[in-house]
Amino acid sequence: MLGLSETTIKDLAKAGDGHKSLCHDSLRKRPRLPEALLTLRALLSGAQGGAGVEEAALAFGDEAAAAAARTTGYEPSPLSVQVRGMRTGGDAQARIQGNMLLAFKTLMPRLDAVYASRSAAAPDGFEERINYWHRECGLPTELRSQLHSLRIWANAARHHDAASWRRDGPRSEGEASRLVAAVTEAIGAIEG
Repeated sequence: MLGLSETTIKDLAKAGDGHKSLCHDSLRKRPRLPEALLTLRALLSGAQGGAGVEEAALAFGDEAAAAAARTTGYEPSPLSVQVRGMRTGGDAQARIQGNMLLAFKTLMPRLDAVYASRSAAAPDGFEERINYWHRECGLPTELRSQLHSLRIWANAARHHDAASWRRDGPRSEGEASRLVAAVTEAIGAIEG
């Protein structure tokens, strides 16, 4: 199994010592999908890259930020880690909305950097800018569509527009996560 030991995978699935685990009976003690993906990627990356798998096998929760730093280069501030640790329970839709807003705010500047040579002619509005990148800079059609979905979700979250969120927002955290992953991957390919 790609160099991952059975013990490592078993430990991840049934973590003890109060850590979150993939198979825990309580929803509150299971990691959210982004945390699980980060940890699994860290495990796989460690196994394939020669690093010790045990170093990559992290507990969920606060340690998810450390996994993100290893796999994406993101280094959360101590305040960010502290606030993330406080987010237990609460309104799931509010968390999804906050994450969509943050994703949009993070991804748009990356595209601004990719198309920096054409930035003088790019419109200020997000909708127009995405269309401009598609029309004038070769932004793939599928990515344009995905960015517009993310833009609509972020707008509904930013303006606390519950009706728009219900009508146009993601139907689940999984749908939101898949869109963010697809957009992130597509932008990474463009940044290449």
